[in-house]
Amino acid sequence: MQLDRGALIKAIKFLKPAILKADEEESEISEKIKERTFIHVKIDGTKCQMTAYDGYCGKRVVLEKPQQLEIEPKWEENEDGEFLINRETAEAFEILCTKHKAKFEKVSRRDHSLRLIEIGPFSLDSHKDTLNYLQPVGIHFPNIDPLFFASKKPVQNITFNSMRVLDAMKEFNNHVDVSFSGENGPVYVCTEDLTYQAFFMPVVTKK
Repeated sequence: MQLDRGALIKAIKFLKPAILKADEEESEISEKIKERTFIHVKIDGTKCQMTAYDGYCGKRVVLEKPQQLEIEPKWEENEDGEFLINRETAEAFEILCTKHKAKFEKVSRRDHSLRLIEIGPFSLDSHKDTLNYLQPVGIHFPNIDPLFFASKKPVQNITFNSMRVLDAMKEFNNHVDVSFSGENGPVYVCTEDLTYQAFFMPVVTKK
């Protein structure tokens, strides 16, 4: 799927605080931990939804395919589907895209195709550079969709871990909407257009 390079750079920066850092060399790392070291990508028509979750904080970005900049795709089959991108690959692609953005910023005003990247389940492409990667075996990203739709409930007392709050709020700009789901439910944060979304879990205190 084609995406705008600048939008993808912002998306990865926004998601990174919620991608778990774990030592991939540790043989005893559990699947539950390892699944949190990935970005989950879901492509549905012209929308690309990217989600990260470290067990305490979740972040989501919804990007639109830039139809006005569309160039001839490399393949014609239906692009809809889901796949995972590990943290290392995402960070390497962010660096590559940032380098290309600076290099092509002026000329891309005349050649809009230079503003595009290609994202897929086995490769990430920016201009003429490609990062190939494999899908993990036996790793399934958790279903955290309900946590992105927090119901609004009154709160009398709630305890936050300040670091989780900072991770959730990083890369948000200007005003955001916040919903509290009671004392123990997720705190949901989003932009008005739902392009950027996040949630974090409060600290459950023993009574």
